[in-house]
Amino acid sequence: MIYLRQISTPVKKPRMRRFGIGTGTKIQQANLRKLANKMADNPKMLIPKCQSECAKCAFDKTLVKLQKVHSMRNNPNALKKLAASGKQLERGYAAMLILAAETTPIMFANARLPSGDVSYTMRGKMKKETLIGMQHFDDPILRLLAYSEIALKKDIHLYSSNDGISCSGRKPKYPPGLLSEILRASGYSLRKSQGAYQCEHMSEHEGQSLNIEIISMSQSIQLCKVCTSRKANLYTELTGRVLAKNIGADFDISLEHDLKCISGDGCTVSNAGFNTSDLMSQYQLGAISDRELLDKYSQLARESLADLGKPIFVLGNTCYEDDTQAFIKALNPSEIEEIALKRVLKAAPEPIVLDTATPNAVLSLFWDKIGASAINAVIDDKELAKKIYQETRDSGKTPAQILRDAKIQAKSKNVLNALPTLKGLGKMGKHVDEVARTFKAMGKEETIRLIDKTGKETKIKSTNCGFLKALGAIKGKEWQFTKEELDYGEYLSEFTKALLNSEPEDYKDAVQNLLTASGSGETVS
Repeated sequence: MIYLRQISTPVKKPRMRRFGIGTGTKIQQANLRKLANKMADNPKMLIPKCQSECAKCAFDKTLVKLQKVHSMRNNPNALKKLAASGKQLERGYAAMLILAAETTPIMFANARLPSGDVSYTMRGKMKKETLIGMQHFDDPILRLLAYSEIALKKDIHLYSSNDGISCSGRKPKYPPGLLSEILRASGYSLRKSQGAYQCEHMSEHEGQSLNIEIISMSQSIQLCKVCTSRKANLYTELTGRVLAKNIGADFDISLEHDLKCISGDGCTVSNAGFNTSDLMSQYQLGAISDRELLDKYSQLARESLADLGKPIFVLGNTCYEDDTQAFIKALNPSEIEEIALKRVLKAAPEPIVLDTATPNAVLSLFWDKIGASAINAVIDDKELAKKIYQETRDSGKTPAQILRDAKIQAKSKNVLNALPTLKGLGKMGKHVDEVARTFKAMGKEETIRLIDKTGKETKIKSTNCGFLKALGAIKGKEWQFTKEELDYGEYLSEFTKALLNSEPEDYKDAVQNLLTASGSGETVS
């Protein structure tokens, strides 16, 4: 598994734009008044719960200053001064006490955050973030904005849950309750097993997966690709409730791509160490989802192969390293395709990465450069191979067709040259002649492949059935024919067998006999 150390993510101020000012709804005003009165009654609610036994609490002095502000709650002029000077949290608290004492309608402005638009009202002189954090203190994400100054200055870690805010001091200590809260809201169905929260497939999973470890908890969240969301970003959900100078230091992300290597742990792809910094930055910033991260990572793994400077073969999700034979076997080629593939892949200068492929598709990759050499590997006749290659360059034929035709041409020098040239053949006659010549030149396997690719009309299908019966290859293919075609094919098998086994001097008559028996009405001349 490729392991990636999490890139540090410094706290950034959200970009905000103020627009539109007006009185909010009655409910909006009432909620803000209620929150302001709640704070006016209890300044301690702004002090985070302590998660660690720190030698000195970072909020001791802050509490004293907040209580001083609280003591002035009935002095409007003093509150205005306090809301315009001092630390941000103290200013914010003074602004809330001003709101608690007011009775006039509240005028709201709007700010645009990455998470959406948010309303706030101006009081005192302070950063908008502080105002928003204080006035939306019931929101576990927005409330953290009020603590930016103190968290960054004192280098402490704050965590915000539905139950309130907590502090672990200078060392991260992710709260278990917060993790449970986020996972419940994430939409992921997870179960805890051996120090990790896993999706239902991870216990026996191999392939693409995302693992996010919270170091301070020694806990991981593990998701296979099937379970990852196309919309959710689990990392930003976990870090969105944390405020610290270096949030990412408490998180490690590890990924697995979908390539399975026949070399096991010695896989070149897994040990390549390709650059993922741009991809991880996108994920950390929330620009891509969990599913997109895995998809892009697997794509990056494939693209990185081009930089390795040696041939590596990948088909689908399997990496065959430089094992040409294993790669060819996976393509399931015919005998002549296998010979040609061995030749072209021997000269492969760079990795070949294919999602799906046929032997013909692989041959096409190299055909323009070494097509003649591939033909020669099949027919062992350099001059004829060169001639065929030149003649077929603009023919529109596929490499597989050219190789089959080349094999027939090569054998025609002895076997096929002895057969008579037939004239007057119609559609059925041409088909029968091609099947017979293919058998005599290339044998049973290629003949079956040809038969499987041709014939949709009943008469041709019945004839094909007869050929398959004559070749002893009908088993497993019966479903391709109707009962009528099977019965007729049984009758024709006697004639197809005679044609396949005919000597050159009997070939013409054997073709005519089969055509007559098939009812084609064609006459060979």
